[in-house]
Amino acid sequence: MFRTFRLIALFLLIAFAVGCASPTPEVTKSPPTAAPTLAPVATSAPAATKPPEATKPAPTIAPTAAPKVAEPTRGGTAVVAMDSDPETLNLGLTTGYSAGDVASKIFNGLVWLDGGYR
Repeated sequence: MFRTFRLIALFLLIAFAVGCASPTPEVTKSPPTAAPTLAPVATSAPAATKPPEATKPAPTIAPTAAPKVAEPTRGGTAVVAMDSDPETLNLGLTTGYSAGDVASKIFNGLVWLDGGYR
């Protein structure tokens, strides 16, 4: 009885694997192409050109002071790009990265721990 069950299970597993396999693409043969020739191609001689003229070097620009950077301010809106939307914000129901990324920014601000983790 157990042997029959194993054979049926093996047959179903093979049928499932064959049924889910992607079809192999057919190989198409390209039409034959002409063989490359080794005969030289006739070209015309290049036109006579005059030698290049000497150019003046570009004037240099004096260095300037670096622009001042604005001091950061508290508050405002942070815009963050994510590759996918979180499926839920309940971290007890998911292990997805996008949900953890968003929920950590929400819930970490609600919990404060001191140096003794209390």
